[in-house]
Amino acid sequence: MNKVSNQPKSTLISAEKLADILRVSVKDIYRFCDFFDEDPDDDWTLNVEEHFIYINKKHGARKFTKAGALELAKYVEETVDKERPWRKLIKTFFDRRHKKYVRSCVMERVADIGGLKKGVTIQSGKAFVNTQQTRYILRLANRQDLLKAALEHEQRGEEHGRPPMKHDDHFIDLPDETGLSYSANGIKRLSMALQSICKSRSTKSWNSAVSESILQTLKEVSKPLIADNKKLSEVTKLAKKKAKQYCEVTKRKKSNTNLDFSLTAHHLYDKSNYEFFQYEINNVIAIDSKLHNAFHSWMGGFNKSCTAEDFLNWLKVQSDEIFEGCDDEVTQEAAAIANIKRRIQLLRPVLDAREEVSEVSE
Repeated sequence: MNKVSNQPKSTLISAEKLADILRVSVKDIYRFCDFFDEDPDDDWTLNVEEHFIYINKKHGARKFTKAGALELAKYVEETVDKERPWRKLIKTFFDRRHKKYVRSCVMERVADIGGLKKGVTIQSGKAFVNTQQTRYILRLANRQDLLKAALEHEQRGEEHGRPPMKHDDHFIDLPDETGLSYSANGIKRLSMALQSICKSRSTKSWNSAVSESILQTLKEVSKPLIADNKKLSEVTKLAKKKAKQYCEVTKRKKSNTNLDFSLTAHHLYDKSNYEFFQYEINNVIAIDSKLHNAFHSWMGGFNKSCTAEDFLNWLKVQSDEIFEGCDDEVTQEAAAIANIKRRIQLLRPVLDAREEVSEVSE
């Protein structure tokens, strides 16, 4: 998340200016803020640094970011204007004159997820954004019901004339992810659905901006991630080649008597928490995909952090199941343990040095 402290002060909006734009009083602005602050679990939230900064914390005086101003504008539209139909916002964030402004806010949200690699998966050269971050882009907060309704709307082609969204094109279903992950095309389709099924003018306007900008914006954000993925693919191919397509744990490979065998690459120190090791060939071993699944299941899932020491411990604790059926179980177990220990000896000094630097800096 981009911090307000890193934003130019000129991008912040004063309470007085915001009150003028929304055609309310300054006292109303702070009254709305008090309402937002009362219940942290409701749908109305203003977070310090994300939505505003204090210019005088003792007296609660604030300046607002674009995101914060939009949240207050949305609140005014859905409460004040709804209760007083005669009241018209002469100057609003959601008219045509401010379309570019709203679009820039959408772009900021998409850019935010670029640094959250756990929220983006690269598959077949395409970026897919997980459910939580898709809701963030679409400005749905925790409204999974609206996301579900948008997906169902797009799958009913007779309502809008568009063909149903497709697996591998608009979305994918990943293990250990809650919900689907969506491509730029998928997010665009969801934003189009939200414009149809939602009554809120702000939601319609926001998702109109998403529809117009998501393809290009997500393309730019995902470029470095796609490049990283390509480099990672080259490293995993090299690991399999060095292993001569054999599993480095069991020494099994695909054959006419073992046709369901598939080889995958495992990072001893996981990619998410040890990014500096993700392209290090000594950190990547070729392993039977069934064993790979078994190890991560033993660890508690693919989303759990793991280390080479964890893998070594797994080899010892689960040795009966892992090496059962090998030509020489004892010899193969000893060779596998020696292989992992050798890699730890090569990798650990680098990790220890980084941890020492981190401790000193703290």
